[in-house]
Amino acid sequence: MRGGKGSVIRTILKGMGITCASVALTLFGLEFLLRFLNARTSLSFIPPAEQIFYTQYDRELRWIPRENLSPTPYRVEDVRYEWFSNEFGCFDKPYEGENEYILMVGDSFTHHYAPFEQKWGSVLERALGMRVLKCGVYGYGTGQELGFAKRIVERIGKAPRLIVVGYVFNDLRDDRTFLRYSQGDGERRFVSLRVKDWLFDHSFLYRLARLPTRTVLSSF
Repeated sequence: MRGGKGSVIRTILKGMGITCASVALTLFGLEFLLRFLNARTSLSFIPPAEQIFYTQYDRELRWIPRENLSPTPYRVEDVRYEWFSNEFGCFDKPYEGENEYILMVGDSFTHHYAPFEQKWGSVLERALGMRVLKCGVYGYGTGQELGFAKRIVERIGKAPRLIVVGYVFNDLRDDRTFLRYSQGDGERRFVSLRVKDWLFDHSFLYRLARLPTRTVLSSF
């Protein structure tokens, strides 16, 4: 009986090993296929990775953008451009002490999604003839945007002429999520976020899995 039980356990373990190996090989195969298709075609349903080097942990806001980043190649679908940051961590040129300025905050739609000269903040700046500090941060909700705006105004030492908030449909969800985070577990959750960002940065399969099914189907 003992030999019989041991044989059954070995058979189960062997089956589990074969199953795990088969799943791993399948995932590696799908990852290779997606990378091959992305390199040889113009499939845009696989989004580019957010740059994990861009953020750092912050006890109050969960994360903040890093300051004074050198220009780094970036891509949104088929549009390629350089991503950089100024002394505030904003995807913007340095602040030069302008007497009057407009402060623009928001999430990724305000932060990037276009080359610097074509960002809607840059377009607004040219249209108004007044300095617009373009300080969106990807993934932020309005609660984080308010905290980030206060820090920038405090560092400048004078209030902006106007604050423009780039509000989009997912900000309500981001605010609800942000309010649930306490300072005590903020660092742990930030580490989890960094792990997800790392996967997003290195795995096409993970990026594809993060998209809604309807988005993927509408791309074919």
